[in-house]
Amino acid sequence: MNYSTLFPELLKKVPRIEKEDICYHYQSTDNDNNNHTKIYMPHGKKNILWFLNYNGKYYSVFLEYDEKIGNINKCHFQYLSFKPELTNGIGTLICCTKINQQFCLEKILYWMGEPYTKPKCFSHMNDLKYMLQNYIHNMKYGSFVTLGLPIMGRGSNIVFEATSLPYEVYSVMSSNNQQIRIREFIATFYIEPIEATKDIYSLICKNKDNTEKIYKNAYVNDLKTSTMLKHIFIHNYKNYRNIEFSDDEEEDVFDHSAKNVIMNCVYLPKQNAWKPYKKTLRNVDFFSKIKFIENKKYESYI
Repeated sequence: MNYSTLFPELLKKVPRIEKEDICYHYQSTDNDNNNHTKIYMPHGKKNILWFLNYNGKYYSVFLEYDEKIGNINKCHFQYLSFKPELTNGIGTLICCTKINQQFCLEKILYWMGEPYTKPKCFSHMNDLKYMLQNYIHNMKYGSFVTLGLPIMGRGSNIVFEATSLPYEVYSVMSSNNQQIRIREFIATFYIEPIEATKDIYSLICKNKDNTEKIYKNAYVNDLKTSTMLKHIFIHNYKNYRNIEFSDDEEEDVFDHSAKNVIMNCVYLPKQNAWKPYKKTLRNVDFFSKIKFIENKKYESYI
């Protein structure tokens, strides 16, 4: 099979997808006001999974979607085990985000050849769950990728929960498609270790005159955050994933060179605290921005 010829032919057959089709839109009339379940949408590059029939053969193709220009510019195959009904007509097209070796399914664009017109995210999640149970056989070995859904939860401490998940969260969605974007809670600090073995770190921002200001201690409340920071600041750090029982008694060594690492931190309104989230190349934020984020009124949707 000549992929250099096949891929351009497949791209010609992709149905027209507008930029607004990729996103969910707020629904002002909501009959699910008592539904407190939230959907934690992942952060990452958008792809479109396409099940199609081309010249009598069934394919699962991932289309790379460029969000800046609203266009599909590349496609490639991924091995999936699926029922051929998904390829009826123009096929089935689903927006998704890659997380390690799994693709997180987020929004249906076409379902078995027909445009999918249900507006609410929970309808998409229910139909995607049905598809995974009845039309997909996830093969967890070899060259096969697996498909899954975003994590959902009913907790009231939404931003706190978002920072504790095993993937980076872009937004938290409600039943009426209202979105809480995590970037609205993010500021950039220097992180300086005080006592890394005990998870004590200083957060440093900037004053108006560009001088450094020690703000407060970082909020390190879970194994995920603790392990991330120890891998940055401690040489030879061993955790439960890589420790081996042996005669090697080499101790963890504090890395004095790894000072003032720049990181995005997430503000947790209910804790009134800043939690380290990920390393970044952004400039450290000013004290005024930190206070602006802290002083927002969050009670209406947190």
